[in-house]
Amino acid sequence: MTISPDNENEKVCGTKVRADALVISDVTKDRDDDHNWNSAETQTTTGYDYRSQTRGRHTLRFGHLIPGAEGTTEGKAVLAMMHELGHAMGLAHEHQRPDAWKYLHYNCENLEGYADALKAATDDWDGKFDALSGGDDSPDEQQMKARIHAFCTDAYFAKGILPSALNFIIGSNMAQFAENDEKWEDFVMSAKFDPLSIMIYNSNSGSSKPDAGKAGWVIWQKDGEKPVYTGGSSDVAQAKISEGDVARVAQMYPLADGRDRDLEMLKTWGKSAVKVMIRGEFEMVVERPGAVASDDVRQVGDPS
Repeated sequence: MTISPDNENEKVCGTKVRADALVISDVTKDRDDDHNWNSAETQTTTGYDYRSQTRGRHTLRFGHLIPGAEGTTEGKAVLAMMHELGHAMGLAHEHQRPDAWKYLHYNCENLEGYADALKAATDDWDGKFDALSGGDDSPDEQQMKARIHAFCTDAYFAKGILPSALNFIIGSNMAQFAENDEKWEDFVMSAKFDPLSIMIYNSNSGSSKPDAGKAGWVIWQKDGEKPVYTGGSSDVAQAKISEGDVARVAQMYPLADGRDRDLEMLKTWGKSAVKVMIRGEFEMVVERPGAVASDDVRQVGDPS
């Protein structure tokens, strides 16, 4: 797979690109530190939107490489770009897959904006929770538990009340092109939960107290109560694309020229495994994703 500039022969950005091209833009602003550190959001549409023909429907807006602070932001920017390109290829967040909460704890109370969301849900001036708890202006303890559960776990209630939860709620990462799209026809996930994925958030991402250790974590593994890190490492220089990420991309992009006639529902590689280099550190053999041990990957030369 390669990424080729659609207007590579032009000296500056122009409009002579295909309507379905991925439009990559730098959303930082020179000499505007307040915007760059607080408002330059990085966001990418997930995969190929075949439901529209609007020019520029595929976008990658990038704000992680901050002008004047390249030396301190480059490592995170490289990691963020790997994550965003994963979205562009069609990968959703690993921590928002349908079965994610079987493997992860999720503490909504640590999310940024939770205190304001709690007040908004208590007052409920627009009656958003009426159907849920009878429209009571003074909800009792049980009614409040129901409201909190709703805005922490349901995208409909989180919108406008706790938007930070939308990056953690199951399925909300896939509802980009249609309101309340819960059909998930296009969702492709690794055969087993992948805590090392480039598509998973850090445990303290979105936290109102990111430096508080476990007390501030939003998500963490049930297996061993361990934290999770984007790309599998707390050191951004060591973080990388995982074996599961590679397998998921392979599922979505079968080999060309009819070499994958034996694919069944895009769940197998075909007749052979594929060798992959990640950050040049080691060579991996990625076995068929549809096999019993579909995400098992070994180093070349390792008899295990």
